[in-house]
Amino acid sequence: QEIVDMLSNELLKLDLSVWQTGDILDDDWEDNIKDAIKYNFSVAIITENYVKSRWCLLELNEIMKSGKHFMPIIVGDVDIPNEIKGINCYKIPAMPKESDMHLIAELIRNGIKRELEDRWSNLMR
Repeated sequence: QEIVDMLSNELLKLDLSVWQTGDILDDDWEDNIKDAIKYNFSVAIITENYVKSRWCLLELNEIMKSGKHFMPIIVGDVDIPNEIKGINCYKIPAMPKESDMHLIAELIRNGIKRELEDRWSNLMR
C-alpha cells in the first residue's frame, strides 16, 4: 500500500485524478472493478501480494478485457502474470525512492496525454 500511496501522491502533484480499487472489495467487487476501469487509463502496481491475490488477478483480467490503455508497473522481482506477458511493463525496485515514483507518474501523465491525442485524432478523421 505504501507504494500505491507514494504514486498517488506523485500523480496528485501533477493534477491527475486517482481512483484506487483497494478499498472496494465486497459482494459487488465485479461491479466496483468495472466502475474503476471505465476510465481510459488503468495502472496496476504488480507486487508479490498482487500476483497471489485472487481479487487482483480478477481485476487484471477485467482491465485486459476492457481494451483500455493499461500500464503495468512491476515492483521488485515478481514473476510477471501470464495475463500481461508481452505487454510493455515498467519495473521499479521493491523499495522505490520518491524519484522513482515521480518518473512513473510522469510516464503515466505522458501515456494519458498520448491516449487523449489518439482519441482526438480519431475524432478528426
